[in-house]
Amino acid sequence: MRDVVVDKDAIDAIQKWKLNSSPLSVKHLSVSSPKKKKSAKKKGDDIIHSHKKRKVKRLQSDTNKLKKKEETEKKPRRASPHKDKITTTSSAPNIPIPFHSEELEISSPKSHSPKPKDSYDTKLDIKLLEAKNVDITINIRLSERADSGRLIQQRKDNFKQAKKKSSSNSLLASPTTKRNSRQNHNPLVAMDLPTPVLDTFPRRNSPDIHWSEDTYFTGEATIDALSKDFLIRSMFEAHQTKEWREVIMTIYPIFASFEELLEVFRTTAKRKVDNIPLTVAEMLKVWWKHNPWNFFIFGAKEEIFEQRSKLVEDLIESFEESVGKDLLSEWKGASSTFTRMLNAQFIGEAPKQLIPKNLPKDPSDYSVLDFNPVELARQMTLIDYKLLVRIPTSEFLNKNFMKEELCPNLTKFSERFNRVTAWICTEITMEANLKRRKKLLSHFIIIGIKLLSIRNYAGLMSVFIGLTQYPVSRMQLTWKSLPPPLIEKWEKLETICSPLNNFRHLRGLQNESIPPSIISPIIVIKDLSALEETIPIQLEFEGKDGSKYHLWNFGKLQSIGKLISIINACQKTMYQFHSSTLMQKFLENVPFEDMETCANFSSQNEPSSKAL
Repeated sequence: MRDVVVDKDAIDAIQKWKLNSSPLSVKHLSVSSPKKKKSAKKKGDDIIHSHKKRKVKRLQSDTNKLKKKEETEKKPRRASPHKDKITTTSSAPNIPIPFHSEELEISSPKSHSPKPKDSYDTKLDIKLLEAKNVDITINIRLSERADSGRLIQQRKDNFKQAKKKSSSNSLLASPTTKRNSRQNHNPLVAMDLPTPVLDTFPRRNSPDIHWSEDTYFTGEATIDALSKDFLIRSMFEAHQTKEWREVIMTIYPIFASFEELLEVFRTTAKRKVDNIPLTVAEMLKVWWKHNPWNFFIFGAKEEIFEQRSKLVEDLIESFEESVGKDLLSEWKGASSTFTRMLNAQFIGEAPKQLIPKNLPKDPSDYSVLDFNPVELARQMTLIDYKLLVRIPTSEFLNKNFMKEELCPNLTKFSERFNRVTAWICTEITMEANLKRRKKLLSHFIIIGIKLLSIRNYAGLMSVFIGLTQYPVSRMQLTWKSLPPPLIEKWEKLETICSPLNNFRHLRGLQNESIPPSIISPIIVIKDLSALEETIPIQLEFEGKDGSKYHLWNFGKLQSIGKLISIINACQKTMYQFHSSTLMQKFLENVPFEDMETCANFSSQNEPSSKAL
């Protein structure tokens, strides 16, 4: 039998009943088991349980506050005066190009953009958590989580805006450079990779196209790879961009031959749908404008060019009379223009030539000091331009620039670059007289400054490398004799041509300059080499049936197209200078010695003891 325990309240009730002689109520009595002392573990569990409840109450309170704050923020509010700050760590374009890719650091203040969905719809099942003995630990409050969501959304928006903006850091700009890109279209600035209009492309993976999605930054679908047929067909889309058509007509030798592409033009022109014939006619103009080396007589293979010209003229005759007549006249005009480009024959007003009248009768007695440095820079630029315009696009594609037999014109350009470098080093080190050596050094620095002002960056680099060769740079007595203003200008040239940070300052100038200009071959070959060696030109995919197929790497084609478009912009715009046969003959046959000979002359004419 269970023990009956009468508590204190019951005893007090009995005593009160005795005094008042009132009947005893049952509710005053309670029968219970003996109470047990709570263990330390039970007390600890009660403390944790109460701690959990306080956290949940605090969490629910924060949720209610945030809901109220959300309702107040729905009201229209003035836009924040802050602007997004975009900084670049290197001068190349944000692109998947590994050699001068831009790393954007985007920082933005908190904006009043709409909050992401389900930011505050967080419900906690308290009983379930307590039953499973789950510790409710909240490291980030809902308010912080909401701010984080807004920040991610803001970064996405900033990333999209950064693609459309161009930012380049240049130390010393050319006097003729126009910086207002809104008023003056600059074909050398290509921050965005050339991209086709994707609206008409099928949004599914197939043997013709493969898609990927950048979910973190943009959330937009992008193209991984395309087939050859799809690349060619994309040119004839009604709403296709002009830039994409120009890129395809420039880099088509990567994936198709001249005959294959011309056959596509012929079959497409026969289609009587919408304005297809007009589109084909426009594409034909783009072809011979951006790749004239495929059509017009160039080099020793005249028979091949005559056959191609006949095929193109037959295609032009297949158009209607109104279209074909205009197309044929433009075809002939393009041929004569290309011939003038090859010979750098500018027709029009040009700066007055600064040619000296009193020159030695024997051309072998000419010295670089006999000519004005400004005119020397102009004539050197015309020589560089004639060599540049003769380099066909095919020598930059399919790794042809890595083999001399496949890139003869690019090799000639490089040989000219090295010849000027060796000539400058030879002229300075072979001069025994200090005053005359000082004049030679000053003369070449002024030539470099003028080359910079007329945007001949290839000539500028050849002069800079010639002056920084060890046999010249060690002649400290000659360098110290220069006037301070000239030394300051030389230091600026040093900063511009510095190879640090992947030629950051020189890249910035090249990207900002407006044609006519000549970009440095060092940077072009460096970029193309890195691109070819690190990124495959074709990607392999697996079909639903397990079969494997290959498509052309879309990102790499975009990057190559961007580089080639920069080169083409330099080739298509002639310099407005008249050539001097006398000075060009002198510059084309300048004498030079090897580096070892120059080092010996440098030590003899200025021993190290004098430099100390």
